[in-house]
Amino acid sequence: MRHWKQRIASLMAVLIATVTVIPGTYLGHIPLTKALTYDVININDAGAGSFRQAITDANANAGIDTINFTATGTIATNSNLPQITEGVIIDGTTAAEVQGGPDVVINCSGETYCLQYNGGNSHVLKGLKLTGATYGIDIGSATTGMTIGGTGTRDGIEISNQGDSGIYINGGDNIILYGNNIGMTGANGVGIKLLNNANNVTIGGSAGGQGNTISNNTNQGIDISLADTTTIKGNKIGTDPGGSNDNGNGADGIKVGATVTNLTIGGVLGSNEGNIISGNNDDGI
Repeated sequence: MRHWKQRIASLMAVLIATVTVIPGTYLGHIPLTKALTYDVININDAGAGSFRQAITDANANAGIDTINFTATGTIATNSNLPQITEGVIIDGTTAAEVQGGPDVVINCSGETYCLQYNGGNSHVLKGLKLTGATYGIDIGSATTGMTIGGTGTRDGIEISNQGDSGIYINGGDNIILYGNNIGMTGANGVGIKLLNNANNVTIGGSAGGQGNTISNNTNQGIDISLADTTTIKGNKIGTDPGGSNDNGNGADGIKVGATVTNLTIGGVLGSNEGNIISGNNDDGI
């Protein structure tokens, strides 16, 4: 009897050991989080289904999440939206097309910023109109990798009536701006401002839909104060989107500071890399 009890005890010990080995060996390979999609289903400032709640939820979840819109119209914010700290795709083109231009408007009247990024990577922002704050899009130094706009007919961001600047790149790395309209529907202070060692910033391009329209702003179209490796090509700076009518910025088309390195404006002749810089109330460059 004792012999069988010993064998049963030994067998139980093996089974227990086996059970404890499995989690340590395999569970480490099972992802505990995954990228999710959050739908904005109303134009409320806060609460379930709101844009504010979607940003909060995306920040709390690891991975490159997506925020889509089934709602159209204007979202009027009553306070600054949450700072964006995790990689996220915010896609206003998912809203039904009901008018010319973006079908989702973020009205940030009186706020410091409409959207503020400071962290995460692989961000995409497209298909929205931002209006009314001090800074339209505020990009901090912890942000690595972001595309604003795109080459699709509805991808571009429309930025208007921002008191300081439409796009404020306050550091950050690998930022791309394609197909945006900055100032045409309401003057910003500066169209695009780069400072605080902004790095690897591309404004426009030679392919179809990559160029931005940066016009009608109160001060400079583009103000580069402190940056490394900036490329500006294929844009309309001081004209309408067609490049033929005067919509000049109030000061220089492009202003370049003394602490700017590796700057390329334009490119190869005949390659569509050149910018149209015209109509501005001070220097072109």
